[in-house]
Amino acid sequence: MVSSSALERTCSANTCAVRTNGQLVCFGENEFGECDVPADLGAVLVVSAGTTHTCAVQTNGQLVCFGDNRFGECDVPADLGPVLAVSAGHCHTCALRTDGQLVCFGDNAFEECDVPAGLGPVLAVSAGRCHACAVRADGQLVCFGDNACGQCDVPADLGPVLAVSAGNSFTCAVKTNGQIVCFGTNSCGQCDVLNR
Repeated sequence: MVSSSALERTCSANTCAVRTNGQLVCFGENEFGECDVPADLGAVLVVSAGTTHTCAVQTNGQLVCFGDNRFGECDVPADLGPVLAVSAGHCHTCALRTDGQLVCFGDNAFEECDVPAGLGPVLAVSAGRCHACAVRADGQLVCFGDNACGQCDVPADLGPVLAVSAGNSFTCAVKTNGQIVCFGTNSCGQCDVLNR
């Protein structure tokens, strides 16, 4: 089995876009087939490009993932059902079901797929390198998984948020007043929010 650290050298250099007719187009690095859109995929609503895999939600709500699957990040659970959103991380995938429940699968070395008990309905999700964050129905942000750099330490005074994006070892959230708050590693200034 390949360890997560063995993927350190892999560069995330692929991009995917949904055309106005719903067709998915992916381009860039394709070492693991992450740009090989299945011929029978059909129209999609949303897409998420992970480090070496890609996931898309078809118009019927079914989730399809392709590319690197060494950790099961493309093994969509048979009983998942229709989903509204998806976020492909480094070696894991998180999907938001139509009932608001969050389901994560793939590499779980840092418990990034262990959705917290009692999380409740979720409005948005973002999978980072080895962590994931979800916006609950009440707007509260919950993060879980690797926290070596404080990327899961949601500030106590954050309050409700509208959106979240989990990065390599940091997390950014948009508060209801439009303010952006970032936390976690700041080695390259990625958490130094510019106030302009």
